[in-house]
Amino acid sequence: MNNPIPKSNLWATPINLESLYAQLDQYTGEQAALAMHVAMLTMNTCHKLVADEMLKAGATDPAVLANDPQLLADIAEAELLGLCKAGD
Repeated sequence: MNNPIPKSNLWATPINLESLYAQLDQYTGEQAALAMHVAMLTMNTCHKLVADEMLKAGATDPAVLANDPQLLADIAEAELLGLCKAGD
C-alpha cells in the first residue's frame, strides 16, 4: 500500500496523538478553536486517504473489517457514491 499523504519537513511530527493534543492545548481562545478545527479536518482527510488506499489495495479481509467499523462505513459510502462495488 502506498502512503497517499505527503510529508512536510517544515514541521516536527508529534510522536502520537497525545503529543499532538498537548501542542494544540498551548493555544487559547480563537487560536485554540481554529487549531483544533484544522487538526480535525486534517485527521479526517488523512483517514479518508488511507481508507481509499486500503480499498484500492483490496483491504476487504473480514478480520480487518471487523476491527475497523469506520472502514466498513467508508466502504458503504464508497458503494453508495458508485466508487466501488461490494466485494471489490
